[in-house]
Amino acid sequence: MLESAATIATMSIILLVVGLIGSVVSGPLSDLIGRRKLPVVVSSVLFAIGMAMPWLMPSTTGMFLMAAIAGLGYGVYTSVDQALNVDVLPSEKEAGKDLGILNLSTTAGQTIGPLITSAVVVATGSYSIVFMISICAALLGALTIAWIKSVR
Repeated sequence: MLESAATIATMSIILLVVGLIGSVVSGPLSDLIGRRKLPVVVSSVLFAIGMAMPWLMPSTTGMFLMAAIAGLGYGVYTSVDQALNVDVLPSEKEAGKDLGILNLSTTAGQTIGPLITSAVVVATGSYSIVFMISICAALLGALTIAWIKSVR
């Protein structure tokens, strides 16, 4: 029990550090290169690679690698995705409404995710499939972002 708590605490610190680094670096970098899609797609692929770590390496090291790689991807994503959202808004006059809908959809996804995870774990007795689902969802997100034609 103490080992699990220490592992989770260490993962939290790793996530915090790499998430902050990803956020602080990627926003200005996205502005510098004048691109939004590329960093968001790269962040989604990083997240997928990170989520593969515990599946490929079912150990504490695998969990630490997941925290580092997926955390970096998530940090980049949170920073640049908001800029991408603003760039694809259909109307400046209705930006508040549109961003509200975007935030609602994000919140809904974050609410439904744990429910799906619980159902999968109960049905299979394992977290292995959860990692596969997460990898597929991240890669599907990357493809979806890549298809946006109105921004670079």
